[in-house]
Amino acid sequence: MNLHVVAVFTFKESDVFDGLELLKKLVIATRKEAGCLQYDVVEDREIIGKVFLVELWETDEHHYNHGKQEHLSDFRRDVQHFLKSSTEVYRGFKIF
Repeated sequence: MNLHVVAVFTFKESDVFDGLELLKKLVIATRKEAGCLQYDVVEDREIIGKVFLVELWETDEHHYNHGKQEHLSDFRRDVQHFLKSSTEVYRGFKIF
């Protein structure tokens, strides 16, 4: 069963560009991973600095393996400086 994940980032207004650059590197590396069906960055229409990372994984196991990747660890470490608040992450399975 496919796993859907949405991560919500809120960057400091002065650091949006730098945050997006880090996300771009993460997206490029992650899209090459086994089981990654979708990994897109979506910008909020109304709130400057709010960005959604929309993910679709073939299985839970693929997402679990993603969590062990060096490029994700590097992103998590480097992005902290640019965030205005904690990242929110939602995981779920499609109902219909």
